[in-house]
Amino acid sequence: MAASVGSTTPRAVLAYGAAPHCSPCESGTYWVQTEGHLVRGCITMADIFISYSRDSRALVEKLAANLIRCGYSVWWDTDLVGGGNYRDAILKRLSDAKVVIVVWTLQSVVSEWVISEAERARAQRKLIPIKISSVKPNDIPPPFDVLHTEEFDDFERIMRALTHAGLSGTDKASNQISDAAAAHFANGRQHFWAGKFSLAIEECTKAIELDSRHVEAFIIRGDAYNRLAEFGRAIQDFDAAIRCDDRHPVALERRANAYLALGRADRAIEDCDRSITLNSTHADPYVIRANAHNMMDQFERAIADCDWALQRSPSRPEYNCQADAYVTRAIAQNALRRFHSAVADCARAIELAPMHPNAYATRAIANNSLGHFDKTIADADTAIQLNPRLDLAYHIRGVANSWIGQLDRAATDYRMALQINPSNNAARMELQKLGMPV
Repeated sequence: MAASVGSTTPRAVLAYGAAPHCSPCESGTYWVQTEGHLVRGCITMADIFISYSRDSRALVEKLAANLIRCGYSVWWDTDLVGGGNYRDAILKRLSDAKVVIVVWTLQSVVSEWVISEAERARAQRKLIPIKISSVKPNDIPPPFDVLHTEEFDDFERIMRALTHAGLSGTDKASNQISDAAAAHFANGRQHFWAGKFSLAIEECTKAIELDSRHVEAFIIRGDAYNRLAEFGRAIQDFDAAIRCDDRHPVALERRANAYLALGRADRAIEDCDRSITLNSTHADPYVIRANAHNMMDQFERAIADCDWALQRSPSRPEYNCQADAYVTRAIAQNALRRFHSAVADCARAIELAPMHPNAYATRAIANNSLGHFDKTIADADTAIQLNPRLDLAYHIRGVANSWIGQLDRAATDYRMALQINPSNNAARMELQKLGMPV
């Protein structure tokens, strides 16, 4: 009798052993996914036996689920072994399995039981070792440390190892997984462009669980983390994308942007250099590298990169990279006291992207240096309307208000800048000059 696959029965898909309300037969009762249903029966041999320590149980459950969805039969859940012959039952299933996957974790590398199972599998020439990322080759006990060992997160390579061992899953099941991963990714991308970053992360995570080498899902999820200012997580996702494809220029460019947000200008430049080497036609990495040069006071280099960017197209057609290039160049022009050039660049950026708050804030800085305080305040007002969390705009408006004698307004602006960004020491110093309390 078949039971429909649904959210109430995922556990049953995963294990050989005693199925609900059934006594285990001698060979083991099992559940396996077939044509969209769970079918119960008895087997004498599983395709795959998974050896692991209990610390990795949750990880192994996901691995088993993915293998079963690819058409393999899997035995892994020792909790479902009944009777007093626990050791003999497990060893029989290991012996009967066509392949043994051993999962090396920091606990399993010192587990006598896991090492024993690995030795038996190696002796029977059916061992496929895999490891989690925190386990280094030197952590793996000999003689297994000299064997080729796949990464736990690299499901595609695990599948190749199974094929090399003579096992092939159900092509239809594999295609279904690919289709499901693509659907989740499409949803995630849609959520991202709608500004629903948490939902984008959820959908991309589902895609990655089904396809551990889905580069675009890692990138979109990393972009979503960037938008949520979770730059460490963003970098982890871009790292994963680059491990899948170390010649992916967009993954390198996005990681550079995350490093820049963390103040790691040196790492941002390294990634941009690599991205540009792989694809010199996109403008985005030039703009990111220009921002990094600005951060390092290398203003002429920043201007040169912006010049290059303005001759190229953005890697994302829907994203106005040219406006960013003009603003970034204007920041460098301000630093070099070329204020009229900065005003011109900001005007061009505003023409391209009228809702660009940094363009107004940067032009406000240039106008303030030129003594155009009314224009400074007007641009700062617009920047604050577009982004009320832009401390730079409050700061420069405070400076302009100081010049025209509006000291109370200036103090209010400096305090707002400090409230938004407590590390804005320039605003703190301006308050001290005014003799105003912070």
